[in-house]
Amino acid sequence: MAAAACPGRTAALVEARVAQVLSAPIAVDDDIALVARTRQGATPAESALLDVVEVFVADVHAVDDEVFDTLRPWFTEPEIVAVLMHAGLCDGFARWSLAEVG
Repeated sequence: MAAAACPGRTAALVEARVAQVLSAPIAVDDDIALVARTRQGATPAESALLDVVEVFVADVHAVDDEVFDTLRPWFTEPEIVAVLMHAGLCDGFARWSLAEVG
């Protein structure tokens, strides 16, 4: 059985982009936040991932095979699942924090 994780910088970029898309009050490193927002300094894999995270947060049902295909050149299937699981957790916690604030 394959196992994968959403490591370090990848996880931080996912967290930053989810927070940015939702305007959530989540603390992220300034350098990571800049990369997540502008793609400056992002690798092609990171840029594709950030695009998918935006789609995921805006409308999870829009994440179809075509969207997955943009990640396949850089990520294995288990890695894609791990990254999107992390995005889902971040999305849930960000929306929860917004509900508590509002």
